[in-house]
Amino acid sequence: MFILGRIAGMIYWSTMKKQNVKINTDYGIYECRFATDTRGYVVTCPSVAGVVTWGKNLIEAKKMAKEAIELCVESKVQDNVDRGIAARRVSKKDVFA
Repeated sequence: MFILGRIAGMIYWSTMKKQNVKINTDYGIYECRFATDTRGYVVTCPSVAGVVTWGKNLIEAKKMAKEAIELCVESKVQDNVDRGIAARRVSKKDVFA
């Protein structure tokens, strides 16, 4: 049953119209994939694991993507601080290496 659900999801994702958009955040510029859905836009960011969000229109989707990326980066930085790694200026290389 699980495999059938995944296959159906992959087929649905492959039929959506997609476009890549660069999102400017406090931590750099990230390329996100925007896919149209019947209710709006589904957004993923391949370079930041865990970023999947949604917006009713393109403006809202961009805003939500920026917020999701920044929260993931801040969470990763906080995890490093909690482990005793010295906090310093954050770059994509430091966070996602």
